[in-house]
Amino acid sequence: MKINGGDKPALLTSDSDTTELDDNFIIANTVNLALISSSGGPTTDPDAKRQLSAYWSAMSERARKTFPLLVNARSVE
Repeated sequence: MKINGGDKPALLTSDSDTTELDDNFIIANTVNLALISSSGGPTTDPDAKRQLSAYWSAMSERARKTFPLLVNARSVE
């Protein structure tokens, strides 16, 4: 494994309250992952849960596409 270029990433601690990612992306992706990972039980409508998950997945992708172009970023090869 080889890491090329870039500056050091932000280090987050338990006291951190900032990230380098957009809040909308983090929220949408977290909701999507929570929806697709829960079983729900016999009273849950799986089709409705899939539709809701697809909506949040689309919101996550929309937010991800607004990320700025990375310049001088590290890549792992």
